[in-house]
Amino acid sequence: MERALSQPPPVIRASEIVAFSAAGDRDVFQRPYHERRTQTASLAAVLCRDASSPDFDRRVLTELEDRLWQTCEETSWMLSAHLWNNGLSSELPPPDIHAVDLGAAQTAFTLAEVVSLTESMLHPEIVERVDYEIEQRVLRPYLYRNNFHWMESFHNWNIVCHTGICGAALYRAPRRYAPAIIAKALRFAPRFIDGYDAEGSSPEGVMVWNFGFGHLCMLNDLLERWSDGQVSMFKGKEAKIAAMAAFPRDIHLSDNLYVNFSDAERRTDIAPFVVDYANRRLGLDLPLPPFRTLREHDYVLRILFTTAPETLEYPYHPRTILYTGNQWMIVRSDESADPQIALAARGGHNGESHNHNDLGSFVLHARGETFIAELGRNRFTRETFAGDRYAGLAYPRARGSGTHARRTGPRRTSHE
Repeated sequence: MERALSQPPPVIRASEIVAFSAAGDRDVFQRPYHERRTQTASLAAVLCRDASSPDFDRRVLTELEDRLWQTCEETSWMLSAHLWNNGLSSELPPPDIHAVDLGAAQTAFTLAEVVSLTESMLHPEIVERVDYEIEQRVLRPYLYRNNFHWMESFHNWNIVCHTGICGAALYRAPRRYAPAIIAKALRFAPRFIDGYDAEGSSPEGVMVWNFGFGHLCMLNDLLERWSDGQVSMFKGKEAKIAAMAAFPRDIHLSDNLYVNFSDAERRTDIAPFVVDYANRRLGLDLPLPPFRTLREHDYVLRILFTTAPETLEYPYHPRTILYTGNQWMIVRSDESADPQIALAARGGHNGESHNHNDLGSFVLHARGETFIAELGRNRFTRETFAGDRYAGLAYPRARGSGTHARRTGPRRTSHE
């Protein structure tokens, strides 16, 4: 919140959008993009907390309205790296774009929650503008198109997009759009659950578990609250979803180190609200992780109101874990809170989502130190999802060409 009041709002430039097609760099665009949305949610939380205080700083409301307006003025809410993934050949988004990606769905959800929380304090024409943009950019395209590549997928795009779309509809168009959107989503969103194997492991790795399973929890909470428990993503699947919730514990090594097969960094911070919700909804007793970093802007309001401990302490770890569907194995020397030795190995295949050159890799961890490490993820670039994805040991790094080089090679099955 301090950044939002002390610095100008983040600016998104055309050159930053083009940076992805020119040199494969997506971060230069995504930093201000996500920062603007994170600030928006944080300002809304402060506004709700302090608006009735005699010492309330009116700049909070002004800055929130400015960010809402600026987000509505963006040509597209899609991430620059996803233009090609939605059938667009342009390097900049066209003004009449009608595609929905992770960014557009998350943005619609964030704005819908923020406006619903603060509507009585906002300029009414800003509220109208936000509702209009959500409808035109996300709700109508979802209802009238059936060819989004993520709709029938098993990976995180499915659940993240469906959560954002359903959430935006429930908050801002509960009568006009929500019934039809939810009916459609219930046909496709459960496929995300099917993407996990029977033992609850994600082929996308623990970092993307944070993202995908976190959105599954949010969607289920929204649906069950809206329908008084009649509509649910969890009902009848509690045993498998409980196993999915335990995935981070089962592959935990020490501190915030996890077995980082697939698309995961060696150190991953688990969102505490995700574990908290799974515990409450499923009657589990998984230890809450501490809050360290914030990655997703549509998680802001939930993280702010989740009590988290200072450290993560698992009372025990399963001695042997075998994920038959994803061909992972973790063996520990004992089941204690701090096993002396842990060995993890994986099989797998190149058709997995977020797959890279880690088939057959293994990890040896002992006494809090990793002696044999998995390479883990590299940062996403143009090459990550193009034909030379497997040219390097892990994800290949961006290679700037100085020109607007086009992507070549076939599309892979992996997605961010």
